[in-house]
Amino acid sequence: MIDLDRCLFVIRHYAGVLVALNWTAEQGAMIARHGERGYPNEICGFLLGTRTDGTATVREVVPVENHWEALDERRRRFMIAPEDFLREERRAREAGWEILGFYHSHPDHPARPSETDREAAWPGYSYVIQSVRDSSAAEVTSWLLKDDRSGYDQEDIVDCGMRSADSASPNAAVAGQGSASTSANPQYKGEEHG
Repeated sequence: MIDLDRCLFVIRHYAGVLVALNWTAEQGAMIARHGERGYPNEICGFLLGTRTDGTATVREVVPVENHWEALDERRRRFMIAPEDFLREERRAREAGWEILGFYHSHPDHPARPSETDREAAWPGYSYVIQSVRDSSAAEVTSWLLKDDRSGYDQEDIVDCGMRSADSASPNAAVAGQGSASTSANPQYKGEEHG
């Protein structure tokens, strides 16, 4: 059970609703390690969990393969395969969860969205960006696309201190494997650093 008293609620106002993205240090470390293993290429994955009263709680981080077609462009681009998205969407639904958002890395670039990220993003999802510099994880940020798609609002990431057993994963993914894509946008593409 999550001890909500241990959560540091730093909440932002987004589209008329109070929002917070809560996860554990263990989940954040999993994204950081995925970014380091994938360096110098971009990595990507899903954030699965629940949303209650404007608070999004990550229950599982699901790493997936970067399916960008041109291998030499994976240093600055990623793509989540449609079949991966459909699989994770189904798994989340079966667990009573939802896809809260996505994560990807920025190798040797800051953890802020690029114009390519904005063009490919959808409102209503959290977009976590893990910066990786010289194969070491650096800063991590989360962003929410504005409803008019004109830009992002930064979202605070809150460590809730829950143990991984509190997550009750429906089918924990093996690091480096997983699924991701988007039913609404099966060719989800992101990232171009400048």
